[in-house]
Amino acid sequence: MSSNTNILILGASGMTGEETVKILTQAGFPVRVTYREISELTKLRHYAFEDIHADYNDVESLKKAMDGIERVFVIQPVTENMIQHSQNICEAAKSAGVSHVIRISNMVTGPDIPSEIAKMHYESDEMLKALGVNYTIVKGANYYQNMLFSSLTIIRHGNFALPLGTATVSQVDARDIALVGAHALVDEGHENKEYTITGPAAMTMHVVARKLSRCINKEIRFIPVEPRMATQVFRDNGLPDWSAEAIGKMFIEYASGKYKFVTHDFKKITQQDPRTYEGFFADYRDSFLRETITPLGS
Repeated sequence: MSSNTNILILGASGMTGEETVKILTQAGFPVRVTYREISELTKLRHYAFEDIHADYNDVESLKKAMDGIERVFVIQPVTENMIQHSQNICEAAKSAGVSHVIRISNMVTGPDIPSEIAKMHYESDEMLKALGVNYTIVKGANYYQNMLFSSLTIIRHGNFALPLGTATVSQVDARDIALVGAHALVDEGHENKEYTITGPAAMTMHVVARKLSRCINKEIRFIPVEPRMATQVFRDNGLPDWSAEAIGKMFIEYASGKYKFVTHDFKKITQQDPRTYEGFFADYRDSFLRETITPLGS
């Protein structure tokens, strides 16, 4: 990695964005990050960066954020307005003369997939590829870190429930997605390429439960549930109807068998082995033993 680039990170407050800021700033790269609410910057306070307000709904604010920027890392939240947000990002990048856009996408995408999330990522990816600037699309598997959403149930009841049955699913550490993004931002040779990033092995959630059990020395059980039940739980936990339905359909896709393949793109890009589920559980062990509020994001 060389250190003479000017980088903007859209979505720096989530887990992937935070790790990317950490990697780049610790390596000495100048970084600009956007925020919608100033409170989003709190967890980034340990790092040196330039910040600027921007809103995905406001093209002019995005243009201002991209002024003088060469490379943009896009970590978009999944919302029902995602396509409009993607259009605004692309318009701003083209107008600002950005030379390279790196985008986090879904592991499997396509125009005919039942999942709205997968379809919107497909449309956003195609929009970026047609923009006429260099692009890199990083398609990530489901994050290990999503297990943290079940941490309270694991601590209080010794189990977690998801609509995945006995499906074998590829997953990945969000920190590995961040490392790939960092390489794409500062290394040459990633222009106009698509990568699919997974962990080293696909597995069922029953296997995941056994790995967690060994890590925390407590028996943890996985309870398969129906997608409609999971969707209602998402609603009960405060998710808007659209988000709850979209995530429910995404789990149906996970259980379909389309997400069980493993790639070696991570090692090709980073020259490192991807993190394992055992390593993730070891790093986050306290989160599954003590009740804390763990902020999560993309």
